[in-house]
Amino acid sequence: MAHDSTVYKHTSWGRTRGPKNLAGANGTAVTVLAHDALPVTTNISTGAGARDGTTGYATQNQRYLFVTVSATANGTPGRDVEVWWYMHAAGVWAYKETLDCDSLTASTSKTFQVDINGVDRVAFVRDAGAWGAENRAPTVVAACST
Repeated sequence: MAHDSTVYKHTSWGRTRGPKNLAGANGTAVTVLAHDALPVTTNISTGAGARDGTTGYATQNQRYLFVTVSATANGTPGRDVEVWWYMHAAGVWAYKETLDCDSLTASTSKTFQVDINGVDRVAFVRDAGAWGAENRAPTVVAACST
């Protein structure tokens, strides 16, 4: 019997050939939470508190996370970006690592590869105070693949 896509629509990424954007269409930026606004207290889409792993972005249990940070033409980020992750088995959010954005200059980008094998959700947090006037907020795009 042939597969009938009108009966069953695949909702999982499965094994991907290329990275899939976590926030939607290619090029869509993720939300970077304010410093100290950890994913355990802030739901990215609604602003509501949550501890049950509904915040952040679903990874569909992919192996690698690719995060591209792009500085604006008006300045450098001046702040690093923290990666937090959530595993349903553990039931808590945990800090993974800080992406060092210090080498970015105006109008440049840098892509980071993070091994997230077994992780169910990821979130992004600014590692220090507000983006300063001289340091414009960068665009942060995240994608996952196997």
